[in-house]
Amino acid sequence: MKFLTVIIIAFGIFSSSCSERKPKTEATTPAAEQSPVKEQLKAGEIISAVACSNDAAQTYSLYLPSTYSDSVKYPVIIFFDPHGSGSFPLSKYKSLADQFGTILMGSNNSKNGLQFDQTNAIVNSLITEASTRFSSDMRRISLAGFSGGSKVALVAASNHPELLSVIYCGAAIPFGNIQQLPPALGFAGEKDMNYLEVMASSSELEQKKIIHHVIEWKGKHEWPDSSAFEEAFYWCSFSAMRSKSFPVNRELISAFLRKENKTLSALHRSRDQYNLNKKISVFLRGIADVSSYEQKTSAIQKSELFKSEMQKQQNNLQLESRLKQNYGECFGSKDLNWWKTEIARMRTIKNDQEMMYQRLLGYLSLASYSYSNNAIKQNNFSSAEQFLAIYKLADPENSEQPFLTACMFARQGNDAKAVEALGEAVRLGLKDKAKIESEESFSGLHSNAEFNRLLSGL
Repeated sequence: MKFLTVIIIAFGIFSSSCSERKPKTEATTPAAEQSPVKEQLKAGEIISAVACSNDAAQTYSLYLPSTYSDSVKYPVIIFFDPHGSGSFPLSKYKSLADQFGTILMGSNNSKNGLQFDQTNAIVNSLITEASTRFSSDMRRISLAGFSGGSKVALVAASNHPELLSVIYCGAAIPFGNIQQLPPALGFAGEKDMNYLEVMASSSELEQKKIIHHVIEWKGKHEWPDSSAFEEAFYWCSFSAMRSKSFPVNRELISAFLRKENKTLSALHRSRDQYNLNKKISVFLRGIADVSSYEQKTSAIQKSELFKSEMQKQQNNLQLESRLKQNYGECFGSKDLNWWKTEIARMRTIKNDQEMMYQRLLGYLSLASYSYSNNAIKQNNFSSAEQFLAIYKLADPENSEQPFLTACMFARQGNDAKAVEALGEAVRLGLKDKAKIESEESFSGLHSNAEFNRLLSGL
């Protein structure tokens, strides 16, 4: 039988397929009492908007794996995206959903800008929905989120220690006041401006003795690609085995070890070998013999080469923290020529600090967005122009930069330039028609023919 997992998702990214076929996990023994789906929802297809049974104002995207059957109870994972695009992560991870037998649900309501009491209510509603509308196993519910959605998942999970696990990508929260948390898996992109934040979460959770691990992957500030995110499905599966809410599946454990040992044999840096041995130990502790991996981790940790590599990494992270603070101060003190020279220099770095400067460029992008957005709202157009210029230098392919530029021109009454900038935002990927229509800055453009022609093309 096939082991099926449910994932509820709220904020999005893009998709790729797995490079290696893995055996599917076993299904749970059919339960005597089931909660059948109340209406026909087709398996194997993404349904972009399903109204919540207990709150019609809330909708979510849904993906039932192709093998879905209401005669079996399924685990649940709940994902949250910062933009409330429920279908985005579903399209990214649906192949994993079929591989592991997983139901995906993605909230269309949870998004950046909401208070945690609001997002907690959304989470509770989705948990209830998953457990009553579908044939699900309440012992195997997990939350997952990206960026602002990561914070939503972590805060909600801290209030639900009974959850199977929580997965956080591209952001973390201060854990000082957190006393309890389900097993937590983090994803830190090597080019993500929040890399330091996510990596630091490991030591905080270590101090609280919460089962956790942080995976570094070769990405920026985005949902991990499906190849990297496959680890989250393994994490949920093994967490279920460890909690005895699902039988130990030796075939799945063997598939995981084959994959990890193949990767391990190709690693050269002591730090990378240490991290992977530790990862295997954390993932499988309590359900498999990991003593050999723990011994390797201990031996590597004592080596002078490892100590040297770790010291070098620590020095770079401290430098990154100082540079981030310094760049923040430079927004108010350096002219555009200085920024042109500095950002050009940052892009030329190709040594072991290359990833650090990629993350710093991401930080400049985020800071530029914040500064320019605030300046535009205050009608401080001279400052907004400067911040938008820095934004374009740091992140030229980001559609938010020309969108904010369009807002600035519209507020200045320059309709032609506003529409031109908005067209550039669309060319760079802006597809949210509702976002454009509801933008207060564009209230004077609704009678503009070019503006409406642009909207009609979305």
